[in-house]
Amino acid sequence: MRMRLVCVLILYLLFACGGVDTRDASPDSLQKGISMYNNTDFSSAISFFSEEIDKDNTNVMVYLYRGHSFAEIGELHQAINDYSKIIELSPAYHEAYFYRGIVWYELNKYNKAINDYSAAINLNDEYVDAIVNRGWSYLAMSNKREAEGDFRLAMQLDQNNSHAISGLAKIFIMNKNNNAALELYNKAISVEVADPDLYYFRAELLVNLSKCNKAVLDFDRTIDLNIDYLNAYKGRGYCYGELGKNDLAIKDFTKAITLNGFDVEAYNNRAFTYYEIGEYDKSLFDYNRAININQNNSELFYGRSKLFAKMNEHNKALIDARHSLELTPEDDKYNKWLHDLLELIEATKAQQ
Repeated sequence: MRMRLVCVLILYLLFACGGVDTRDASPDSLQKGISMYNNTDFSSAISFFSEEIDKDNTNVMVYLYRGHSFAEIGELHQAINDYSKIIELSPAYHEAYFYRGIVWYELNKYNKAINDYSAAINLNDEYVDAIVNRGWSYLAMSNKREAEGDFRLAMQLDQNNSHAISGLAKIFIMNKNNNAALELYNKAISVEVADPDLYYFRAELLVNLSKCNKAVLDFDRTIDLNIDYLNAYKGRGYCYGELGKNDLAIKDFTKAITLNGFDVEAYNNRAFTYYEIGEYDKSLFDYNRAININQNNSELFYGRSKLFAKMNEHNKALIDARHSLELTPEDDKYNKWLHDLLELIEATKAQQ
């Protein structure tokens, strides 16, 4: 059985999108480092700003850009230290709370992210980006009521904020109101026509609505905008499989594996597709690879068990069937398969 990736949350990462606010005039002496940052030479920028801090450890903008640079290379705790230093030097600098909130979110410290976004909002009650991000942080904690409040507040301040619109759409999906969610995604895309995430999320919703033909068009658009969008290849491959276009499905799952050689979902789905078209050796290779990556995924053992049964390797099939049930004891599908497999083995023995 093909797996489907559940829609992931998005976060409005300004520094990751080239949207750092530079309205605060920086001294000319910092322009060299800022240029390094803007040209994505983050290591050089860090070195430059560190030297500037040695000269003057009270300049807020130096810490700001070094913090952004640390965040870009994944040195998140270093980024937090720099944003915290800004808050120490200038407690009313609301953007420092905002950026630190982003990093806390990335570290899955949602309560701390909410606290920082709230601090930024207290300093600027029309700080839409902070309101939106706080909404996504609430949503990460399954607090739909608070999240919806923030998304609606952000939309009151900026009715075309696509991140707030898509956040509200996510809540509608969670509440099984898919048609309303689809309308919101349509609106968000009309605002941000070049945002690959929005097309991807709408495509996933269309799959939920059993509209794979339309979903493929959105996955196409996602990939047109971002050729390395891993989940779009997996989503489109899933749809191609559902539509019986197995060659195209295999091509997309293969591309996903090229992008991430440890993606269990892509291996599983390609294995199942190979199984469907009778290429059992290729299917077995993919199941084995996926299980080597994740030995606690019951769906992989279930799929390989069915493959072994098709290959008349019943003992191996039985081992995998029992293991899938051990991993997920309450799953009716795995219980039924074990029962059916035992009956198959008995019938085979009776014919011998």
